[in-house]
Amino acid sequence: MNSETGKNTRPTVWVLVADSAQARLFSANLRNGSLTEEERLENPEARMHEGDFATAARGHLVGGKRGSHMGGHSAADDHSAKKQSSDEFARKVGESVHRARLVGAVERLYLIAEPRFLGELREHLDEPTRRLVVSEIGRSLVGLTPAEIREHLPAVL
Repeated sequence: MNSETGKNTRPTVWVLVADSAQARLFSANLRNGSLTEEERLENPEARMHEGDFATAARGHLVGGKRGSHMGGHSAADDHSAKKQSSDEFARKVGESVHRARLVGAVERLYLIAEPRFLGELREHLDEPTRRLVVSEIGRSLVGLTPAEIREHLPAVL
């Protein structure tokens, strides 16, 4: 933290790599340097199967002997629950980037996300944070190493 400005003096180039299950925030110490992971957010619900949402929501086995009920549920209900989970995670990720912007930790932002999640994420970035985005890549790279992710970015950030 810079005592004169009150702003963070850490690197200001950040790379967000995400999908509906996981988000990783990286900083670049040098505009042409390697990436350092700063934060990792997880959304375990994204890994659930559609039917698991109904089971979890009702607290019992659907169609099983224990706690089953006569009514069913639709695939649309499950899809809606999974979409809601993904949307809530996008909001959480957006808030994390927003906080980083407020303390001056990020001035340039690269977004790399699975295309559907990238759209949800855009909806949850406030306007000042959206203005920091210099590039978007609609691909799922969250499982790659920092060096592999860096290969998908421009030589100079």
